[in-house]
Amino acid sequence: MEMMEPLNGSFPTEGVDNAPAPKESSGNFGIGPLELAKFTDLDGTHPIAKGDDMLLSTKLFLDFGGYDNLEKMIKTNYSTGIDVNTIAERKQVFGENSFPPLKIKTLWTLVAENFKDCINIILLVAAIVSLAIGLFKDGFPKGLINGVSILIALGIIIVVSSANNYQSEQRLAKIVASSNIQTVEVHRGSETETVTIDTRELVVGDIIKFKLGEKCAADCILINGSDVKCDQCELTGEPDAFPKKRVNAENAHFGDQAYMLAKSLIVDGSGTAVVVAVGDYTASGIIEKASSVSESTPTHL
Repeated sequence: MEMMEPLNGSFPTEGVDNAPAPKESSGNFGIGPLELAKFTDLDGTHPIAKGDDMLLSTKLFLDFGGYDNLEKMIKTNYSTGIDVNTIAERKQVFGENSFPPLKIKTLWTLVAENFKDCINIILLVAAIVSLAIGLFKDGFPKGLINGVSILIALGIIIVVSSANNYQSEQRLAKIVASSNIQTVEVHRGSETETVTIDTRELVVGDIIKFKLGEKCAADCILINGSDVKCDQCELTGEPDAFPKKRVNAENAHFGDQAYMLAKSLIVDGSGTAVVVAVGDYTASGIIEKASSVSESTPTHL
């Protein structure tokens, strides 16, 4: 096999047998979930020879040994897929393809938010002042009438508003949950036939078939495809659709990308891809986890 000259003398092309050994190993596989997750990393660019740039994730993938080494390390076959007898082990090692449900506000949080409304604060202050003046002038219990009336009105406002908002939060959570339920075609033991499974049953190493209009159900690396483009705005905020191509050391010069991120929308093309990260190990899962941690971490303010 004729070898291409590395761009920076450090990473091999597809099919090179002397690929660097992975830094992480897990179970009976040659690579673990954390190392695999780096292939769909969103961190900027990595400088290479002559000032050119290529995506960090692409460089890591090629440094690792590209498609040939990946196929060996995760014990899959790009034509026939995985051995179904390894599904349980894959779930144990690489995790399951499930995402945490949408975190909704608690009822008590919604109740507390009512006091961000200036009108409700004014009503509360008015009730306290009215109670104080009433008790001072008319004594107990006659002096409670006006203040208690205001408190009852305020209570009704808070109960109705909080209940409506809580129902809206629950409906939103159900809509998000239902939108995440979809099916996908995978090769599992056959080159010519596919089986349709729930995306929650996807495991690392699965070979999926995708087409226009579908959402990526996991982080994948494109194997073959025609005019594939993905909209990643849900993850990156960028409105442009990004072309996806099978990468090698030659087209990496141009910043070509092979990774397809979970929850990104396929806006053009069709093809096959190999699953490299599921659930919490996907770019989407990492972002969601980081967001939940930052929300729960107290600030100095």
